[in-house]
Amino acid sequence: MKKIKDLVKIYTGPEASAILLKAQFEELGIYTLTKNDFTGAYMGVPQPSIDLWITEDDLQRAKQVIDDFITNQQSK
Repeated sequence: MKKIKDLVKIYTGPEASAILLKAQFEELGIYTLTKNDFTGAYMGVPQPSIDLWITEDDLQRAKQVIDDFITNQQSK
């Protein structure tokens, strides 16, 4: 089992975008952690965003994917 030292939040946004970004990282073998706080959901308020985390060790490898994702989001 890999010991996780430091996690870095690299994305906060809609679930669909987080899933897409997570899949791109998994293709590179980068472990991801998704955090979705549903505290307001039981009251009928949808949670607007999901946090996506990666290990600090993977940050350099993930940089190009993150940059491409941001560029694509801004061009829409």
